[in-house]
Amino acid sequence: MSADALVPPPSAAAGETEPAAESETELEVATTAGTRFGLRVLPQADESAPVILLLPAMGVRTKYYTPFAEALRSLGYSVVTTDLRWHHHGAAALRRSAGSRGSYQEGVEDDLPTITAATRERFPGAPLFVVGHSLGGQLSILRAAREAPDSGGLSGLAVIGAGTSYWRVFRPLRSAWVLGGSTFVAGVSQLLGYWPGHRFGFGGRQPRALMLDWARSARTGRYRLARSEPDLLGLLGAVTLPVLAISLDADHLAPRRAVDYFTRRLTGSEVHRVHLDRTSGSTHLGHFDWMKEPAVIARHVAEWIDLVLGRSGTGAR
Repeated sequence: MSADALVPPPSAAAGETEPAAESETELEVATTAGTRFGLRVLPQADESAPVILLLPAMGVRTKYYTPFAEALRSLGYSVVTTDLRWHHHGAAALRRSAGSRGSYQEGVEDDLPTITAATRERFPGAPLFVVGHSLGGQLSILRAAREAPDSGGLSGLAVIGAGTSYWRVFRPLRSAWVLGGSTFVAGVSQLLGYWPGHRFGFGGRQPRALMLDWARSARTGRYRLARSEPDLLGLLGAVTLPVLAISLDADHLAPRRAVDYFTRRLTGSEVHRVHLDRTSGSTHLGHFDWMKEPAVIARHVAEWIDLVLGRSGTGAR
């Protein structure tokens, strides 16, 4: 699929022109605990246009998603991007973090609600969709389970390469790597007080609590935000949000079976499942390199949003 496919259809009215997108702006928001986030806002001139809140993968800065955000914006959507917590912190700050700061629990219960509320306040009358990649998608799914059946003010949730890390889901050689790797990650994180992922080519610098949560889910397949709470996977059936789940054929971190581990539990949702292989028109089908051809996935997101909103054509315009 070529980038030309991203050009929105002309207006039905003869001679009518679409308003240009507004200049991007920055917002700063903070959780009740004081964690601050910078939101990059790429608005449309039409404030009622659907809004996409884009959440990144572990250790990946939001600027990496600029081509994807611009592709979505070119289809007529307002787009909001942000880093996950701790993307701006070095090793010393991570070591100083105490208790559970930086865990899945903070992401699900504090960070995502704060970011979503700020986006909703900026675009109060527009349909709001979350598009999460990898960890951004995982946290979005877990938040949906935590709040179900409340939709959290969202119109839908799309995830890209967001699958379980549970070692039993992977094929034999890969499963051994995941199981051994999760043990190694947990051990190093405990020893150093943080995870130096930049030295191992996985995840970047991350807080100990986050990586212990990741390692626990990789070993057990369960997602508990606290010891006293139920496994959130068991609550996914109560989620009623429309869901788009995209997997990629060369994604070794979140293969098709890992994505299905989540989606088959979304029994109360209308799930639109897409698996991209070479027949999709893209030759970049890895966990990260799909960004080299962002138009392909942007098109799928746009078509799904049209489906959810009951519209014909591709894109908000």
